[in-house]
Amino acid sequence: MKFQIKNYTENVMVLDTIADYQKLYAELVANSNENKLGLFHAVHNAIHPITSTYLNWDNSELILTDKNGRSYQPEMDKWAMSEFAKVKSLLAELREMNVPRFDTAKGGYKTETDFLSYLEMCLVLRYRPLLAHSWRVEYR
Repeated sequence: MKFQIKNYTENVMVLDTIADYQKLYAELVANSNENKLGLFHAVHNAIHPITSTYLNWDNSELILTDKNGRSYQPEMDKWAMSEFAKVKSLLAELREMNVPRFDTAKGGYKTETDFLSYLEMCLVLRYRPLLAHSWRVEYR
């Protein structure tokens, strides 16, 4: 069995605004047909993939070396920095909306507020590796 490491091009992209996510939630609710378990799975499948952030190089692209001898890839850095800015903006927008913290005890996404609190948790998980990478980019 061959093990393949995913690279940054295989990341699920974050949508641009909270309004886009609200539209997504409305579509998921409309397609769930009053089935709470179906809505739970649909929301999880739509949002949870953004928590997996791959910051590995795409070997088909240019890899450079900085002044300290460390390798880096300009295209990955460009992607990571733009994604970092988007996530930071979305988190700021959610903070302005005073979305409560995600509560796992509620068991589902019955309301848009529950959906947005789950989205915030997933965005924080996405934010952390991107923040670390942005530090490495600025350090160069």
